[in-house]
Amino acid sequence: MITIRARAAEDNAQLADIWLRSVRATHHFLTEDNIAQLFPLVLNDYLPAVNVWVAEER
Repeated sequence: MITIRARAAEDNAQLADIWLRSVRATHHFLTEDNIAQLFPLVLNDYLPAVNVWVAEER
């Protein structure tokens, strides 16, 4: 069964990892230095500032 729920603070690390893998796979114009600069912003600033819904299989 899949449950959809609002993101909790505990989800941020996993969501940031999904972001990281997605960016590396699709944003070939970004260097690793660019990605390394963006990652802490995504984790610490952007994710906590937006409404994100998580689908999880239980």
